[in-house]
Amino acid sequence: MTNGGEEVDAEEVVLSSGRWGPLAGDSIGLGPAPGAAHRGAAAVETGPPGPAGGDAVLTDVGPGPDGAGAVYGRGRSVVLLHGLTFDRAMWRPVLSRLPLGHPALALDLPGHGGSPPLDDGDHGLDSVVDAVHQAVLAAGLDRPVVVGHSLAGLFATAYGARHPATAVVNVDQPLRVDDFARFAQSIAPRLRGEDFAETWAVLQARMRTENVGATYRGLLRAGDTVSQEIVLSYWAELLDLRVPDLAARTDEMLARLRERGIPYVAVFGDPVDPEERGWLVERLPATEVVEWPVGHHFPHVTEASRFAALLAGLMAARP
Repeated sequence: MTNGGEEVDAEEVVLSSGRWGPLAGDSIGLGPAPGAAHRGAAAVETGPPGPAGGDAVLTDVGPGPDGAGAVYGRGRSVVLLHGLTFDRAMWRPVLSRLPLGHPALALDLPGHGGSPPLDDGDHGLDSVVDAVHQAVLAAGLDRPVVVGHSLAGLFATAYGARHPATAVVNVDQPLRVDDFARFAQSIAPRLRGEDFAETWAVLQARMRTENVGATYRGLLRAGDTVSQEIVLSYWAELLDLRVPDLAARTDEMLARLRERGIPYVAVFGDPVDPEERGWLVERLPATEVVEWPVGHHFPHVTEASRFAALLAGLMAARP
């Protein structure tokens, strides 16, 4: 394989694509799900090569004979969830860098990528977490490390509070909801009306996607096409519930995580506000807050080697 015109040695990491329960996804170390479609290795964008322990290339093998739930890796597993409007492609640099022997599953959330919307159109917290858990069960994974970017950081947090998990990793999603909820509710009429595209563009600019650079920009291309219907279905609770109720729900989730002793890592792409850090550590004293000041919303993409090493440490530390 070449990297910037230079030959590099590479171990092959086999990528399977298919559907686990209600959700589509990419996996390594798992038997392909029934009905998986062969896309061909050329369709797989990984960014610059190099797993935590060396260089690797993702190869898409399409469907195989073993079916859903066939786990090839023996180590602790990881489940990767993308943020609102994006898709599982953002996780390919991380997948290519994970140490061999640890099964990994990068899912498309309902209504994103290859996953259809949920039947009733309800993409609230409970419904999405239930769909993710169905996919985890269909894949045959036991107590995975659950990782969520942006809004999916909230889903990963809820998953760890409700279902067996080894650890939770929240990527660039502040959990202190009060101020943002008030702001979102103040612009709700614009989001629900004809000004949606203009309003969403302002919110999207805060992600500073342009700062990821040309090498990785293609992995975030799904976020360039935004469905008002999908956004509103995911933000329905944020826009409609009372702010104190949203805050109480978050406190309850964090209390459950604390009671269960689930390790929690919060990775941010900018320096963390001291009040935000204090608020989180007060509720989860064992939280590890990591700052990678990359100047955008996607530290796991441009810092994939560091991120894969972080995950490898979490998986290795738990029996």
